Amino acid sequence: KEEMIAAMEETGMNEVRIRDVAKARGITHISHNDCLDILNGFCRRNPGFRVVQLMVTPNDSLFVSGAASCLDYEEV
Repeated sequence: KEEMIAAMEETGMNEVRIRDVAKARGITHISHNDCLDILNGFCRRNPGFRVVQLMVTPNDSLFVSGAASCLDYEEV
């Protein structure tokens, strides 16, 4: 979890998707609870960020759609 949080911090982006960081590290799956722990840990260390779910379909898992972002989004 700490390695993933550190990897997310290294990106320096305004929106960090957990799946993209995991894929770059060769990780193919992270459990829902671990995704929450990683995203919340990242947001605690980086107060301007919050956890968002960028869903394409209603069935997207947190691993697929979870991100930390400091951008403002319009709710759909």
